[in-house]
Amino acid sequence: MKGKILFVSLIVLLGFAFGCDFVRETQTQVHTPEVFILATNPGGFIVLYDSTYKDTAGNDVTIPVHYVDVIIDSVTFVSWNGVDAVINGFKVKFYIPDEDSGKLVYTSHIYGLRRYIFSSGESDTVKNTIYNIPIYIADGIDSLFDLTYPDPHTTMRMRVIFFGEDAYGYNEDFEVYNDYVLIDISTLR
Repeated sequence: MKGKILFVSLIVLLGFAFGCDFVRETQTQVHTPEVFILATNPGGFIVLYDSTYKDTAGNDVTIPVHYVDVIIDSVTFVSWNGVDAVINGFKVKFYIPDEDSGKLVYTSHIYGLRRYIFSSGESDTVKNTIYNIPIYIADGIDSLFDLTYPDPHTTMRMRVIFFGEDAYGYNEDFEVYNDYVLIDISTLR
């Protein structure tokens, strides 16, 4: 009888020890942040690549000018799975319209950005907004609106790709992007 009680006690004790270890492991396990862009403003930009006007003699005069950068007013992020995250930076890709998804014409350098995306838990999300993000677009629009390009276009897709990791130092990476439209205003006559 004493042997059965000792055996059952040992099994209960081992089960409790392994159960506590399992609970501790699941509580400390960090998942990859599921960061999404909830809203952004604006959805596109009007750019001016060249300006044409008539001089006093009635001749067309073209002045090559273009905007050097655009500013995204705001981008609102959320982390759906309750994992706090850090946005480390972003890069920009420029695409010309194509039959499918578009043709990549230019990729920018990486812009550094250190912003935290906090979450209040599994069931609730917190909106985190970053304001006034300047983006240098001159090289991208040069590749789009350049008159030496065999088929000059009037619109372009600008994809801003934000990347980061979890805020706890476990190197769980994520990437999220949003597309913006660039329209050459000189073609809107």
